[in-house]
Amino acid sequence: MSGVFEHSEYRWLTFEDAKSMLSIPGTEDVLSFIEDHFVNKKPKNFLRIEVEECSL
Repeated sequence: MSGVFEHSEYRWLTFEDAKSMLSIPGTEDVLSFIEDHFVNKKPKNFLRIEVEECSL
């Protein structure tokens, strides 16, 4: 199926706005999990990656 795309548009949304647009049951739980564990929670030290600043 060449030339057929599943998605043709995208938007950056807050979690709250994204949850209000969902139509598949259970998807709100997935977004809540992501927000709780990857946005609101401080990462463990062993997961942190030190990076050096660079100028382009």
